[in-house]
Amino acid sequence: MLTVVVGGLVGAAVRSAGGPGHRADHVASLLATLIQDAALVLVAVAFAATVGRVAAASFGLRPARLVPAAGLVALTLVGFYAVSAAWTALVDPQAEQDTLAALGADETPVLLVASAILVVAVAPLAEELFFRGFFYRALRNRLGVPAAITAVSLLFGAIHYTGPRTLALLPMLALLSALFCLLYERTGSLWPAVALHTINNAVAFAATTQTPGAALVGGAIGALMLGACALVPARLQAPG
Repeated sequence: MLTVVVGGLVGAAVRSAGGPGHRADHVASLLATLIQDAALVLVAVAFAATVGRVAAASFGLRPARLVPAAGLVALTLVGFYAVSAAWTALVDPQAEQDTLAALGADETPVLLVASAILVVAVAPLAEELFFRGFFYRALRNRLGVPAAITAVSLLFGAIHYTGPRTLALLPMLALLSALFCLLYERTGSLWPAVALHTINNAVAFAATTQTPGAALVGGAIGALMLGACALVPARLQAPG
């Protein structure tokens, strides 16, 4: 509701101020997506606050052992891409999301960089905090691990549906969500899932954006985000 209402109002204001044209539509889409990510974090924190003190560790934002976690992320990534390649070859090699087109990543350098920041850095952190750090943890405490993973993964896949061309991608997105949950369970930290999410989005950004330099921009932002996943957790850990 926050995304629809606030995003709709902001989008209408941007389109009204910018006049007719694709650029205003792209800016509106960027802002609406940013509002959606902010709403995920806001709702998670607000609900968590109803049952006690909220801290970063409440959502799994705690340090993990760097070398084992990095190894698990790499192993999971290779396994996922192997399964995804087989699935794509068998089902629908033309399936793709139109998110980057809506954001205007191929239109101007400013939109390219803004889209990369949103897709590669902001979305992985916001989505992991909500889906794994909040929603999965809440369901796991009530339903157990298998049922929680199933419910969260089905929802995670479903919210990425943007049209018939994306339908064949949803099982792979649900599988990716399940892998995020398993990484969280294995490491006890949300940061490895954020790192894997970042890598996946950076690769997708580089592969689907046609603008020269898109791979460099997405890769640079992804590298900065991975550095943050390695360095920030210790600073967020509460004393004692």
